[in-house]
Amino acid sequence: MRVGRTRRAWVGNCVSLGLASGFTDPLHATSILLIERGLYYLDMYFPDSDFSPVLAEVYNRRMTEEFEGTLGFIFLHYFASPRRDTPFWCAATSAVAPAPAAEILELWDRLGLESGALAAPLTHVNETFGTCAVPNMLVGVGRLPRRGREEVRRDRTAPPPPAEEDAAAAEQDRLAALPDHATYLEQLNSGSLDAFRELFVARHQG
Repeated sequence: MRVGRTRRAWVGNCVSLGLASGFTDPLHATSILLIERGLYYLDMYFPDSDFSPVLAEVYNRRMTEEFEGTLGFIFLHYFASPRRDTPFWCAATSAVAPAPAAEILELWDRLGLESGALAAPLTHVNETFGTCAVPNMLVGVGRLPRRGREEVRRDRTAPPPPAEEDAAAAEQDRLAALPDHATYLEQLNSGSLDAFRELFVARHQG
């Protein structure tokens, strides 16, 4: 597919929106989002009778940022994948990352788990997707932040207090007793989910 965007979405008295202004990838319905952003910025910078060219310049810059941010987000779906089983995936995971995607990965590795808001360090890089979408996607494909993994390893070296150790052991016992995914689906279809209900009740009572 040949995809891309117009260099300037706003030229003279014409503004391109949606597919008229560009397209990234069918993986997500980002065209709907970009239409919404285009209308939002058009309303924000709509000219009066003076028709200042600065309004169009700022609009075009903001829409360029939206497209580039979307491109980086889509790119990471392929680039961060653990798959290497076909020539397509080998090429996708060895491609040169565009600047927005490369910066997101660098921040993710160094700051990803620094705060309670998992994605806080990514928000200023990708305002649209950084808060939830990027972290959820990266964790979903197994691309955990390097700093987070190191902190988990350090935590494992120190034994927890006895009370926490007993609770952790009990939790592990409950988890070990749960069925695998295929068995879970069978139980779900048959309506027998007592083990899951027991774990749910135990967690909330604890």
